[in-house]
Amino acid sequence: MNSQPGSNQQSPDEPVNRDELLDMIHAKRGLPPGAETPSRPARITHHEIKALKTTTTMKANTPAAGMAKIIGGIIGSITGIFGLLIPSKRTDKATRCNLNGHVYPRNWQGDYPVCTHCGKQITNPDEFRSKG
Repeated sequence: MNSQPGSNQQSPDEPVNRDELLDMIHAKRGLPPGAETPSRPARITHHEIKALKTTTTMKANTPAAGMAKIIGGIIGSITGIFGLLIPSKRTDKATRCNLNGHVYPRNWQGDYPVCTHCGKQITNPDEFRSKG
């Protein structure tokens, strides 16, 4: 049966026992010997996919779904209108200078320097942008 004593390989001329081969594969995969090979799920065809899509869209076109869309649109519009009428709590917009600090001018005259980006007068040295 074996081509050499002590080796587990069969010669190509000898017939292969299918059950032994399946048992070795199952042992490698951690399945019990004699178990059936797991089968692949059946593939779905193009026509079946089209049929599923059409039935799904038909179910979505019910009168209740249409009314829910209309009511949702009306509520969204009213919320948007009131959102525009209520003033925001934020008074000033965040600018680069407010977030990162002001840019020191190259040459300035007068009592205080003026930021080159926003034009604000800088009175405190902590308002400058850090070099790092």
